Amino acid sequence: MDSLMARLDLQEMGIRREFHPTNCAPNRTYLPSACYTMVANEKNQFCKALKGLGPMPSTLWSKKPTRFTWQQMAFDVKKQVDEKVQMMNEEMKELKSQMAIVISIL
Repeated sequence: MDSLMARLDLQEMGIRREFHPTNCAPNRTYLPSACYTMVANEKNQFCKALKGLGPMPSTLWSKKPTRFTWQQMAFDVKKQVDEKVQMMNEEMKELKSQMAIVISIL
C-alpha cells in the first residue's frame, strides 16, 4: 500500500497527477484511491473467484486465523499457485521422459 511519502514523490516528479495528495482542511490530507483499491464487495467477489478455481489444499481453508489479513490471503494464494505450477512442471518432465522412451523404441 502506498503512503503519503510515495504520493509526494509522484507530485515532486510531476507524474500521475490523479494520485497527488490534496489538502482538504488544516492538518488533513486527502489521498485519492489507487487503481488497485477494492471496496468490500469487490474483495468478496475476488475471494469467491479464487475459491472457484478448484480444489485447494485443505490446510489453507481449514485455517481459522484470529485476524484475517488480505496480505496473508494473497501470500497463501501465491503459495498455492507456485505449488500447482511446480507440480505441473514435474508432470511435464515425466511426460517428456516417457515420450523420449517411446520415440527411442520406434
